[in-house]
Amino acid sequence: MKFGGSSLDNGHGLQNCLDIIEKAASEPVAVVVSARGDSTDVLENLLLRASRGDAFAELLNDFFHYQMVPSEKLAFDKEKRVLGELLFAVSLTREYSQALKDRVMAYGELISAKTITQLLLQRGLKTLFVDSRELLVTGVNGSRKVLHEESEKRVLQFFKQLSPDTVPIITGFIASDMKGNTTTLGRNGSNYTATLLASYLNAREVQNWTNIDGIYTADPRMVEDARKIELLTYREANELANFGANILHAKTILPLIEKQIPIRILNSFHPDRPGTTINSEGAGKGIKAVSVIRDVSLISIEGRGLMGKVGIDARIFSALSRVNISVRMISQASSERGIGFIVNEADASVARDILEREFENELRHSDISAVRVNNDLAIIAIIGRHNYALEKAIAGLRKNRIWMYLINNSMSGEHISLVVSNNDLAKAVNVVHNQVFGAVKTLNIVAFGKGTVGGTFIDQVVGTLEEIIRERHLRLSVVGVVDSKRFLFRPKGVGTGWRDELKASSLPSDLGLIKETFAGSGLENLVLADNTASREIVNHYLVGGDQVKACFHKIKVM
Repeated sequence: MKFGGSSLDNGHGLQNCLDIIEKAASEPVAVVVSARGDSTDVLENLLLRASRGDAFAELLNDFFHYQMVPSEKLAFDKEKRVLGELLFAVSLTREYSQALKDRVMAYGELISAKTITQLLLQRGLKTLFVDSRELLVTGVNGSRKVLHEESEKRVLQFFKQLSPDTVPIITGFIASDMKGNTTTLGRNGSNYTATLLASYLNAREVQNWTNIDGIYTADPRMVEDARKIELLTYREANELANFGANILHAKTILPLIEKQIPIRILNSFHPDRPGTTINSEGAGKGIKAVSVIRDVSLISIEGRGLMGKVGIDARIFSALSRVNISVRMISQASSERGIGFIVNEADASVARDILEREFENELRHSDISAVRVNNDLAIIAIIGRHNYALEKAIAGLRKNRIWMYLINNSMSGEHISLVVSNNDLAKAVNVVHNQVFGAVKTLNIVAFGKGTVGGTFIDQVVGTLEEIIRERHLRLSVVGVVDSKRFLFRPKGVGTGWRDELKASSLPSDLGLIKETFAGSGLENLVLADNTASREIVNHYLVGGDQVKACFHKIKVM
């Protein structure tokens, strides 16, 4: 059982986790814990302050004040003293090594495990604090690569002598090198700790307790119609992890595959919910999710000198590998006159510089016209197999006038990737999700006019919402109401009280503001319903011009 930081937060979160562990302890169970709450972020902030020479004493006091729970036997005076000394040393030198950072960051998990151990002891449960630096071994000089043979040997030796009725509370995220120095396991380190232990011990399953109900078909914060996924294969989960899903990192799944150990994503705030299970079988073929990677850049190289020239690709990737830049996607013109690829936006500037140096001679002789960088892009990945997913996604994006900079269909058919502008991302994700999952199509209506005709129109749409969904598989949502003075914007649609809400709205009836609001709203299939006699609004209709092209389709309701 692994518990994340948000699950271990003070209050109901912490108490829920204690209840879950106590209930599970009727059978052999091992518990891995992350740092509690936002302790990891606070420790990083403390290091940053110390390295800049800023005062850190107050924040250090706040950090330890947060860690205190009702227990007479819990005291962290020694930890506070040592951590303070480390930070003071950093403040004198104004710098720190990775080794020192690892020592500082370890305190989050160490304090968390000691806290959970003591609170469970107070409940009468037989528990034992376990420092994972005694179990997991990484390479020398701060390497995060786990030495599996030595680590497995230590883990098996420890659990062999552990009493079956004792619940070990193990620190996640941290390990040690062969010299005994503290190291860390990087992103999703506590999850990795749990899956490594499960693999070494041939566990029946891994339970990853979080603050969400499981993995969804899309980020619920972006897509309201996102659904929880009941079952995924290891491969599908791995694809999701590679394409931005934050719950799991790809490396955390790997230890489970060989031993065929399932992992369940569960919500510690609602432990009765089934969550998402990842195993070897999954739920069969079909689209599983739409995921997003934000802030990427498109680098393109074009020129006559690329035609038929052998070794260009090798030179590009060799140059980028020298500076540790990973390429996420690649596309090449059949004429061989151009090649484009996607990198993280943070790497784009360095990538351009290194490529301009690599192809300096070709640029000088105009064999390559330029190395161009297009920033502020995002990747939308469709995970899972479906013959018509690409066609549906492209059709939906084109209908909503969203430009695709790059399209990539993997050879295995496990994922499709579409590159769009960050500005279009919110709308694009909803369009793609609705297309590939066959969700109820939504027409988002902006209604101009609230008189006899206009008001009746809005009331009819609001009053027949469920009937239209049932009969036509179509959702009509009035997301905006405009009269001569005010503008009401409700991205989830207005209700029967729209007249009072419009009267109380502080937004002015300004066409520029209205167009700007909806252009940035991320809402798809926007329709302008004009129930006025206003010539000004008519002048903004889409009649070959582009006044409202970015925002609206138009209908005239009489």
